[in-house]
Amino acid sequence: MRTKQARALNHLVLIEKKQHTKDAIGGESDDEWIEFIPAYAEIKPISGREFMSANTHQNSVTHRVIIRYAEGVYPEMRVKHKQRYFNVLAVRDFFEKTRWLELMCEELI
Repeated sequence: MRTKQARALNHLVLIEKKQHTKDAIGGESDDEWIEFIPAYAEIKPISGREFMSANTHQNSVTHRVIIRYAEGVYPEMRVKHKQRYFNVLAVRDFFEKTRWLELMCEELI
């Protein structure tokens, strides 16, 4: 990715992670989503051809979200953009240079 792509990071998103909580008497409670980090992102729907050629594991991928590298981002987190939510299914470090992360996501409807 070059400077051209850096300018495409035009959406402010929140990367959220699930937190397991306990109720007042120590029992299990519902999981809640908490903010992990804010990030500027490029959000791109995948093309129909990419969707059709995806293997079985990736058939639910609907969007690519590109952010600057951030330590600790992993699958099972989610991306919040305005009123939209995207489950992170896979995380890829572009070129293994810790500059960019590509999050393969499924939009929740």
